[in-house]
Amino acid sequence: MRTTYRWITEYCPFPDGAEALADLLTNTGTNVERVVPTGDDWRLEVEVTSNRTDCLGVIGLAREVSAAAAIPPRLPFADYLSCDEATTSATSVTVEDPDLCPRYAALLLRGVRVGPSPSWLARRLEAIGDARLRPINNVVDVTNFVLLECNQPLHAFDFERLAGRRIVVRRARRGESVEAIDHRRYDLTPADLVIADAERPVCVAGVMGGTATEITGATRDVLLECAYFQPRAIWETSRRLKLASDSSFRFERGIDPAGIPFAARRAARLIQEMAGGEVLAGMIDVCAWRPVERLVEFRPNAFHRHMGFHVAAARQEAILAALGLEKVPGAGRVARFRVPSHRPDLAREVDLIEEVARVVGLDAVPERLQIRVFSPERLPETALETGVARDLAAFGFLETVTDTFTGARGWEALSPWTSVPPHEVNRPVRAEQCALRESLLPSLLLARRRNQDVGENDLRLCEVAHVFLPGDDATTTDERVMAGLLADGDDDREARGVVETLLSARGVPFTREPYAHALFAPGQAALYRAGGGVLAVVGMAASAVACEAAGLRRAPALGELDLDLLSRLVVAAGSGGGFREPSRFPGAERDFSFLLAERTPWAEVERAVRGLGLALVSDVRFDHVYQGKGIGPGRKSLTFKVLFHSSERTLTSEEVDEQARAIVSAVSTRLGGVQR
Repeated sequence: MRTTYRWITEYCPFPDGAEALADLLTNTGTNVERVVPTGDDWRLEVEVTSNRTDCLGVIGLAREVSAAAAIPPRLPFADYLSCDEATTSATSVTVEDPDLCPRYAALLLRGVRVGPSPSWLARRLEAIGDARLRPINNVVDVTNFVLLECNQPLHAFDFERLAGRRIVVRRARRGESVEAIDHRRYDLTPADLVIADAERPVCVAGVMGGTATEITGATRDVLLECAYFQPRAIWETSRRLKLASDSSFRFERGIDPAGIPFAARRAARLIQEMAGGEVLAGMIDVCAWRPVERLVEFRPNAFHRHMGFHVAAARQEAILAALGLEKVPGAGRVARFRVPSHRPDLAREVDLIEEVARVVGLDAVPERLQIRVFSPERLPETALETGVARDLAAFGFLETVTDTFTGARGWEALSPWTSVPPHEVNRPVRAEQCALRESLLPSLLLARRRNQDVGENDLRLCEVAHVFLPGDDATTTDERVMAGLLADGDDDREARGVVETLLSARGVPFTREPYAHALFAPGQAALYRAGGGVLAVVGMAASAVACEAAGLRRAPALGELDLDLLSRLVVAAGSGGGFREPSRFPGAERDFSFLLAERTPWAEVERAVRGLGLALVSDVRFDHVYQGKGIGPGRKSLTFKVLFHSSERTLTSEEVDEQARAIVSAVSTRLGGVQR
């Protein structure tokens, strides 16, 4: 909302200057963002909250200044001279849809002389600094002036260009269109409310007038419209047509239907002053709106209990009266106030208490010497999520935030956790993002592509966020927290190392096995199991997904970890993955090489060794695989290292040899391995 200092002080003579007035409004809850000198005046740019539409008019702001500064307001005049001819004898108004137009008022002026506005009016509109409200002619400028003054949009029609000399407020018919005053034609639907004459639409109701009946230098008779339109209907039409105006801005937020007669008379008076002519007697007022009396009980002694400081009862009542509330007789210590129609936000006693407090000034609220601060309970799952995100950052990954919604088909809907199609939403914000994601990995690929497009090619990305898997039936979802990561490299060893470190640091034993999925390159993915469930998946992204579909230059390594399952395993094990003191005693390391069938994966060998549960074995590490000269067809030589430690003593060769023999026996008997 833009207005000027001199305009406000015309209705409330505040003497202390524009900056002081801006501070006064800001301190009472109507924030003035800027004060800009403009000629001999100062433009105020005011932030008006959605519940205070009355402050979109200068009179509303003047009322605020009056209450805060205790200066009586001076409302403008709205009387005019009318002739003997009745408005109803010259025209008529029919409202076919009173739900969308509860009130429509019309006045008719004859013999006006359209021309330039007087300098004071032109300067006032120019000081606003809005090109849409620039001076045009004396009739149109008056409608814009009253719009800003009373927060009431109006429209002036060239009466002689109205077919049938009458107004019909109705829904548009199929196939109808209208050329608006921006000289663009808009196709209408039956959902749009229009102002029509006897033959065709001449105005998009509440949004913008049409060229067919706009005011020109040849206009002599003016029909003045002042109406109230249902806010949601105006909002929907404005958005659908991509057409907005200062009028639609106000109608969408709701204006005061009770203020329509005053605004119409005010505009008629100003037009008569500047353009001459005579106003026909009587106002056509088609009104299905009925005012509802709103009485709010108010106890002055309740103010202290809510706000913590005292304001005299007489001062409280004076503030409410200055804001337009009327005191009516009440019983005992309870007063009742009639709320004016321009303040729909006031409905309860606490609303009136807030009004008094903001006008007095919230800086009067006393400071508490002690503030009690409660630290919320830190849940194990929350601590785990934070810890994993911190660890990934320590590994050099950049945390990203991606969209919860994704495509319902194709590679963006792929998930290693389920093969069921994702849940689709009824009204997606974007057509291409119409489903709830079932994995973070497609989202990370998209994030990588966006960075690649701006020249960032070597980024490790991670995200800790929710995915939505199918529930027990088609109508429910299983919402889980996942940790996803994306890393560069010729293989997935780095990604596997990160995932295994995250698990090992939290004391969770796991097994690894080969995994095949459309997201991953064949033979280059692994599945991690623990606690009877799938804990993580890691692998190289398939070229068909990463390069051909997602548009990356090279396929990265991907990993995804189920933090919900990990949290349960950590709690069940009673381990938070905290610090474990390393052994003070030296350990021993042994290498083992076995001839195995080529199809035997390393995961089977590792499972066989760890499954022995040997007390001295602290780690089992893959070393290398050899195939070639000296190794028969269909066979391979696999070498791994086993670390032995004790936290109580230095190990003897005999102790290590005994457990080493158990390892050789397990690999030989379970996997058919031959020790080399």
